[in-house]
Amino acid sequence: EAIVVVAAPRLAAGIERPADLLRHTLLNDEWHTWRSVFPDWETWLASMGVAVDGRLRVRHFSDSNLVIEAAVAGLGVTLAWYSLVADELDAGRLVRLFGSSQATEQGYDLVMPPSRRNVPKVAAFRAWLLEQARRRSSP
Repeated sequence: EAIVVVAAPRLAAGIERPADLLRHTLLNDEWHTWRSVFPDWETWLASMGVAVDGRLRVRHFSDSNLVIEAAVAGLGVTLAWYSLVADELDAGRLVRLFGSSQATEQGYDLVMPPSRRNVPKVAAFRAWLLEQARRRSSP
């Protein structure tokens, strides 16, 4: 899984470099940032060489879907898991900023009893799931 910076196309048009984000509202998903693998805005900006100096305007949300909807509505820029915004990126409702992504060690597991692996319904679901994962591999 990868983390990407995304915004609505109209908002993204005026953002060319990470320092430009200091002039915009940043959307933060509280659920993600409590886990150390997902950066908050200060950490992400610092990793991009941007000195924050307390100048951030951050709107906090407690649900990933709400953050994504707010970004689509043009209310700000957000850090998001690629898998959660891939459809919005494909549809053009969001655009990825700076052409970059931050790879993480995070991933997904399919867990099942070994005895069920070859049950036709389970095998079909597993094959479908693996195909979806291949098609939606991180940027």
